[in-house]
Amino acid sequence: MKRRVNVSKKVMASAALTLLLIGCGKENANVAQVKLGHVVGGEKVEEGNLDFKSVVGLVKNGRVFCTGNLISPTEILTAAHCVSTMEYSSKKEFSDKAEKVQRAIRGESEGQSLTQDEFDQMDKEGQREVIKSHIYKIMERDNSEIKIHFGIPKPGGKAEGQDIVESVELSKLAGKLIYTGYFKHTDLANEEDNSLSYKISEDKAIIHLSEAITDIAPTPLISAEDQAKLMVMDARVTVAGFGRQIDPRMIQIVESDIQTLAFAKIFEKDPEKIAEIDKKLGQLVGMRAYFILLYNNSGDKNQVELKMAPHDNQDDYHLFVAPEEKVLKGSCYGDSGGPAFTRLENGEFRQIGIITSGTFCGVTTFVAPVNIDLEL
Repeated sequence: MKRRVNVSKKVMASAALTLLLIGCGKENANVAQVKLGHVVGGEKVEEGNLDFKSVVGLVKNGRVFCTGNLISPTEILTAAHCVSTMEYSSKKEFSDKAEKVQRAIRGESEGQSLTQDEFDQMDKEGQREVIKSHIYKIMERDNSEIKIHFGIPKPGGKAEGQDIVESVELSKLAGKLIYTGYFKHTDLANEEDNSLSYKISEDKAIIHLSEAITDIAPTPLISAEDQAKLMVMDARVTVAGFGRQIDPRMIQIVESDIQTLAFAKIFEKDPEKIAEIDKKLGQLVGMRAYFILLYNNSGDKNQVELKMAPHDNQDDYHLFVAPEEKVLKGSCYGDSGGPAFTRLENGEFRQIGIITSGTFCGVTTFVAPVNIDLEL
């Protein structure tokens, strides 16, 4: 799971072109030359690598959907949007949650003093309090289904995980957005609901475990002093997660190009141009097959080095990109909540941030900064 900011078709096309240049730099290049690696452009973490032992997978329905980092024997730091819904990306997503809320209200009112009619007759604040109560209960129930996976999952991110989640603690803003994000879509919204919005820098949550992890050393948070010293422009960090190796929108782009060329071929009469179209179609079909293979085989624990880049947003987050030009490196779907690590002078890793979002897999990685003085 990865929270995505809006991305223009121009950015998507640029990323697609980058991949085409990487994979088809020569006239007769084979599409298998496209080298995307893992976490987009990184490397697989081997089982014995102690630097990344603390990086864990959040599992639902037998698959890793988000990432986290063990910062103490009983605490995992992750992204708030991995364990709560702060915004609704579609009408269907909201309607599904609204249906859950209404079912909860009806279900818990059966045989009790509050009926649906009585709920409808309540004043606005009364209805808000009832809904808030059920939204929180739904979140608690959903999070009780999360399991924690230590180690390397099976191909495709398949994993069982341990049932050790005791509770989830959200940042103050995230704790408000789980309600305000809902009320914005109703006639119960107030001024605060409409004024609050998601901030990358506040996309933080701690998962409290029911039992201490004693066989894996946590990777703690960086000190404020070291953070100020090390987190400067062009600073290198290592991000880690269980995400996809390729943005699924790349597959959509290639499929669109295949359809366009196939349609053009129908009306083309020149044999040479038809042959040229067939050649391009062959390359694109091969590329699509390779991209699908990359996507379906994603889910390993992977890591990649990035560098800090400037951004003009007032939100106090970190932006990271590939150290090299015209190379796709960075986080993707499933890396959300994963750590951004920096190495101290003594060689030890410290967590300096949480992977939250990006524009396009491997193009930009947005990180919520954290240090040892973390307060949610």
